[in-house]
Amino acid sequence: MEKPYTVPPSGTSSYEGDGFSGRLNPGFGYKVDAVMINGFAKVKGFEFFGTLEHAQGRTSTEVSNRQFTQYAVDGIYRFGKSEDLFVGVRYNNVLAEMKALVDIDEWQMRVRDLPDLISFTPKNLMRALKASTGKVQERDILRYLHKSALNEAMIDDGLLILQGSGERFVFDVVGFGPLDDLLVEHKLTEAGVSYHPRSIARSDRVARILGEGWSVCELNRLMMLQRAEETHGLLLRG
Repeated sequence: MEKPYTVPPSGTSSYEGDGFSGRLNPGFGYKVDAVMINGFAKVKGFEFFGTLEHAQGRTSTEVSNRQFTQYAVDGIYRFGKSEDLFVGVRYNNVLAEMKALVDIDEWQMRVRDLPDLISFTPKNLMRALKASTGKVQERDILRYLHKSALNEAMIDDGLLILQGSGERFVFDVVGFGPLDDLLVEHKLTEAGVSYHPRSIARSDRVARILGEGWSVCELNRLMMLQRAEETHGLLLRG
């Protein structure tokens, strides 16, 4: 429940609070698609009003839409000589995916971006979170490579496949992120740069299919790809 409006301190004229106080706010923020259907019927002294609402959306930091469904029914019976007396009842049901990573249902869970329900155990939760993080990283890597001259870049069963200019390379992804962090994490320095003719030739072939603005070098038997004016790098093995 969000905080209610509060009475302003003495001597001030402003109120503090949340505009959604008392309401369930799915917090989509960035993108939302919604539809609402309202119906009303009156039969003698009985009145019925119904609402069906469905929405989907996400925040700017989420990668997939969340769902929100609500239905409500109001029933009123008016009586008395002028129907000036009444009794009423209301039923309201809401099913929503709030801003979180895991949905838990009957001791099963579905992790965002993964298709299957799995048993809810601490071990499965850690595995699923790791897998979900991997899915997000895969999308980031493919987005990073999108501005290259590659004919195709894809990740299949954890392997990165690059194709272009009639050549095809397959790599294991070792890391992706800020270049300085990758160098520190994997203890890479300029001393590890390979100047072997075969290594240089292979790096040149990869750089050629990536296109202008890309640099490729081998460090301690790992291959580093970097786009010009980018702080991130892609570290590969293969």
